[in-house]
Amino acid sequence: MMHVDWNWIKQRPQYLAEFLSQDNEVSVIYDKNYKRDKLCSNSQSDCFQISPFYRIPGEFSNKLIRYVNQIHRAVKILLTNNKFKSDIIWITYPTMITAIPPNYNGRIIYDCMDDYVAMASAEAKETILKFERITINKADTVFFSSNYLCNIICKRYGGCKKDYIIRNGFASSDFKNCNPCAVDNNMYNVCYLGTISSWMDWETLLYALKKIDKLVIHIIGPVNKLPQNINNARIIFHGSLDHIFLRDYVKEMGCFIMPFVINDVILAVDPVKLYEYISFKKNIISSYYPEIKRFSKFVNFYSSKEEFVNQIIKLIKTNNKITYNFDEAQQFLERNTWEARVKEINRIIDGNFDSSEKP
Repeated sequence: MMHVDWNWIKQRPQYLAEFLSQDNEVSVIYDKNYKRDKLCSNSQSDCFQISPFYRIPGEFSNKLIRYVNQIHRAVKILLTNNKFKSDIIWITYPTMITAIPPNYNGRIIYDCMDDYVAMASAEAKETILKFERITINKADTVFFSSNYLCNIICKRYGGCKKDYIIRNGFASSDFKNCNPCAVDNNMYNVCYLGTISSWMDWETLLYALKKIDKLVIHIIGPVNKLPQNINNARIIFHGSLDHIFLRDYVKEMGCFIMPFVINDVILAVDPVKLYEYISFKKNIISSYYPEIKRFSKFVNFYSSKEEFVNQIIKLIKTNNKITYNFDEAQQFLERNTWEARVKEINRIIDGNFDSSEKP
């Protein structure tokens, strides 16, 4: 059960479903997103079943809607489980725990990729806290995408029964050809890939545009939240793009950026985009937090808006000289593919993973 639409910008739930289907029978039920303009057209493998769940919006502000959604989802899962005979029910969001049939005797896996309590609105926080506590206590296995996330959630609920760190990864599959994004080669073009929301460090980006006349910022991804003052002509929004076209589309970019405001949400994130940025063999500039220290060989970190500006100026002055070794980057990516992650997951599922080997 996925809490993101299958055609949302491709990330952990879609990748894990795809690669798990290589050695397991997989059936995917995803929450349908009604804002179709924000979606891509992610490929759907013939190796597994996929179907939408039509969730009624507003369940965190209306108990009746939440109850209807819970009943509707429970019926959907019951029918699917009767047909599919699931050995494992895999959920990616706390409120999904209510959909699992009371007499289900298989295993429950909770794959936690974000701190949903920290991300929640004020009206949703109490509800998510309640159901995440139930999920942590009921799940047979919990996967966390980062050490910070594991520590903060297990501490929040007084421990987890059986938890593993399964980080995010990189897809080594081929990309399809497409025309590159049109850029002005007289300018210095930087690119951000991913969802645009409250974690974007707009203050730093606007400061950099004031300090560097030739800077242009390209943003590729769905917009969840955008401040009203973001109307600079040198910030270009391209919208969502099918993942298979990314490599060609961004090849004219000077470097890639991950300008995040460091808060409780971001501290728990293992960013898929950093793996992808490295694979594009371009320079990378990112705000720093402890969870991404292991990317330090390949990423130029900053801790202030002045440092961000200085990093860009340095790249411009060196004619965009790459700051890391390609061979080391390739070795790093090979150790951090989605295929490698799923091998770990399969070993855990099969009982062949010693807890002392926890990644």
